[in-house]
Amino acid sequence: MWELTPDTKILSESKLTWLELQKGLKGTPMEVLAPTFVCAEKLSKVNALLLTSVAVLESGWGKSALSKRTKNLFGFQAYDRNPSGAKVFISYEEGIFFVAEYIRTRYATAGGAYYKGGTLKAMGSLWASDPQWTQKVCSVAATLRRRAQ
Repeated sequence: MWELTPDTKILSESKLTWLELQKGLKGTPMEVLAPTFVCAEKLSKVNALLLTSVAVLESGWGKSALSKRTKNLFGFQAYDRNPSGAKVFISYEEGIFFVAEYIRTRYATAGGAYYKGGTLKAMGSLWASDPQWTQKVCSVAATLRRRAQ
């Protein structure tokens, strides 16, 4: 339930409640978004722990200047060569739902533009230039678990 591995399927059920996830995010700007991450899982089938862990990693727990300015917790379209090109969302909730659907259709579904097996590791090989990205996402998930206990 609270575990992510490189082989975790993107489209897998986390079985987390928003209250459990909220405990893991407690004291961060992302705490109030726990229900949104769980709802995004229900709608897109993208694992809520995976989605949250990516957002935490990419936004520094929701504290990065980029995430605050763009309401974009994922660094979506903020490429190494052009970090200021990040997509701007009206709200954090809009960004979470948009990116969850994007991940579902592009990375997790056979035939998607970036589909390479539908695992966290496969997603990481294309999502980020950092070769340690997948392990960092797994480490964030472990941190969320510890904080929730």
